[in-house]
Amino acid sequence: MAYTLLGSNISYSLSPKIYGYFMNLYQIESSYSITDINLPSLNENFINNMVKNNIKGFNVTKPFKEVILKYLDELSDEVKFINAVNMVSIKNSKLIGYNTDYLGLLDSFLHYNLEIVNKKILILGAGGASKSLIYSLKNKNNSFSIINRNINNAINIKLLFNKENIQVINTCSDINYDIIFNATTLDVNSLISMYNIALNSKSIVYDLNYYYNNDDFKKYCNKLNVVFIDGLFMLIYQAVHNFNIWFGIKPKINDTLINVLKS
Repeated sequence: MAYTLLGSNISYSLSPKIYGYFMNLYQIESSYSITDINLPSLNENFINNMVKNNIKGFNVTKPFKEVILKYLDELSDEVKFINAVNMVSIKNSKLIGYNTDYLGLLDSFLHYNLEIVNKKILILGAGGASKSLIYSLKNKNNSFSIINRNINNAINIKLLFNKENIQVINTCSDINYDIIFNATTLDVNSLISMYNIALNSKSIVYDLNYYYNNDDFKKYCNKLNVVFIDGLFMLIYQAVHNFNIWFGIKPKINDTLINVLKS
């Protein structure tokens, strides 16, 4: 059996280390690799070849979380709503799409003791990650502002979550937010500067990207007493849920795994 991560320009991914650790821990004879392709290469033949080559499941990351939908046979309830997939299970040649990103987010909030209720939230970006984020926080009386280069994508999210308090904005001048989520693949420091986002000692900056090496921005946050969180534990927790769907085992996260990833 083999499993893989499907994405573009993802050689940095920690997913092989996470799943490799889980497989070794539970003595599962399988492998996990990276499948790095460009967007035009994803087609029906490519998917069929994956199945023929004994791929039993795969994760989906940028830029395929929405594009992959048309190649799937079944969708979980959250995918039917969000229209974004981060994991596929293959059973009896049927491809079943799931979105465990929102579960990874919820678990990461618990990990960091974040009670995200009645908060003023700014979301940078309007792709699949943004939809998973709002899905994880819906019905909690939060207010959301979305800023995105393509304003139509942000408007579509507003329409999708029409029961939530969502506004689409072009600038953040002189507005303080409780939590700022970076749901793009861009550098959060540059985005905060570009959109003139105000930070204060009560702000939390949560970058859904986990490969974050901007020490200057971390120092800037520390100087303002701003809490900065990256997406490492979101990545780990969604992997726990994926592993459970694939193998019926929900791994426990321990210090050994964290040390392996941070090294």
